[in-house]
Amino acid sequence: MAFVDFSDPEDMLDLLLDYVTDELSEAEDPARRRFLSALLQSLGELQDDSLLPPQRIAALRALHRSVDAEFEDDPVVRHLEDCATELERLADNS
Repeated sequence: MAFVDFSDPEDMLDLLLDYVTDELSEAEDPARRRFLSALLQSLGELQDDSLLPPQRIAALRALHRSVDAEFEDDPVVRHLEDCATELERLADNS
């Protein structure tokens, strides 16, 4: 079992990416698959090492705001919001 450092923003983003990947692999609804695929692509762009934590947080918040109403109650969206909140907390404590 790999050790996950929940105080490391990179690990948190990786966990979110893993979660979305898992959800995509299990999704049967074509509309949800398209949604998750697009979200996964957008989240993958946030792994750019040149992004500063505030930029990642802003991008996560923008992704959250852009979610179509059809998917606003999707568990993935809740995790997206939770990740942004936790990254903000970590940035405030550093």
